[in-house]
Amino acid sequence: MTWIVLIIIILVLFGMSRGAISMAPWVPTRRKDFSRIDKLAKLKEGDNFVDVGCGTGSLLVYLAKKYPQTNFVGIEIAWPLFLITYSKKIFFGCQNIELKNRDFFKCDFSDYNKFFVYGLTRKAFSRLSQKIKKECDSGTKIISYTFSIADLNLIKKEKSGNNGVPINLYAI
Repeated sequence: MTWIVLIIIILVLFGMSRGAISMAPWVPTRRKDFSRIDKLAKLKEGDNFVDVGCGTGSLLVYLAKKYPQTNFVGIEIAWPLFLITYSKKIFFGCQNIELKNRDFFKCDFSDYNKFFVYGLTRKAFSRLSQKIKKECDSGTKIISYTFSIADLNLIKKEKSGNNGVPINLYAI
């Protein structure tokens, strides 16, 4: 029995390390900031919103329940987090969420007009911004939680209170 538990722990740690080593460790977006992100996103029917590195999918589920006519995509490379997000999608009945368990650099971004990103390395942010610029239309919006993206056009930097985490809105 001890071996089974040990094997499960090793598999979960391996699954989590894939994203942490290549792009960023998993750190969840604070729930108290979901409404601020929602306000900046200005979601409407027909938008295609992608959460790049969606983790456990809490933000996706929050937004998908609020905007049932908007399309949401969560991309997560770590399969343990992907499975949690998939379970939430089923449990909350969010038919407007599509999930992808893969490296987001291998995804086609041309259909998306709103992005949410959090906690990538500088190198990953740079690669991601170049990919978005290359594949997406002018007017595409990118919301970055906490971190700045040097080579994108900053539209708004929002900080809430003394302990507020900055949320940056960029456009192509």
